[in-house]
Amino acid sequence: MRWIEALLGLKKVQTALKKLPLDAQMHLPTPLFAPYALRGSAGTQPKIAITAPMPLIGSGGHRTIYNMGRRLSELGAEVHMLSERAGDPDAVEWMEEITEDADFTHHTRWNAQIKPDVAIATIAHSAPFVRKRFGGRAHTF
Repeated sequence: MRWIEALLGLKKVQTALKKLPLDAQMHLPTPLFAPYALRGSAGTQPKIAITAPMPLIGSGGHRTIYNMGRRLSELGAEVHMLSERAGDPDAVEWMEEITEDADFTHHTRWNAQIKPDVAIATIAHSAPFVRKRFGGRAHTF
């Protein structure tokens, strides 16, 4: 067993990490500490809303956003991917193909009726929406 793995396995260390404020947890190195940073209100599975622009076939930016959602769900978060609007049916089909193994819920509108712990804006014009819609109730980025 490696030293860091043994240290992280200690109950005292795990308890201390869970007591850190979320912003402090987010500054710890990953992937070793990533599972500790994903904790929702009252210690539950965190709910994360990610606002994405309308799907565009072949977009590397969209693929990056979807991969972020996929990884967050792998780390234990309940992820909701909110697309700006449905868009071109071929683009929606492409998005569904590249995210078929991702464990997140896809919404075809930003205005989904969810109450996330964290909301993430991924395009400039989604930042004001995220701040207005989720600010005060969720950590917004």
